[in-house]
Amino acid sequence: RSRSRSAAPEGQALSFDWRVGTRDVLGGERVRYGFTRAGDVPVELTVSDGTGLVCGTASGTATAPALSRFAGQ
Repeated sequence: RSRSRSAAPEGQALSFDWRVGTRDVLGGERVRYGFTRAGDVPVELTVSDGTGLVCGTASGTATAPALSRFAGQ
């Protein structure tokens, strides 16, 4: 869970929780994630206010590109 400069109408900081796949939860308005294999991965975002009240959710799918191997590695 990570707080940001964004604020709810009451002035409380917002928290952004990203669930990537089935286990990994990351916090922040923006996150980076290192995929371990190619394919489609479910992603869900939950935004909460300073009291823990959920303000909104969104979900979708991220497509991880195929990993390539270079000669000599």
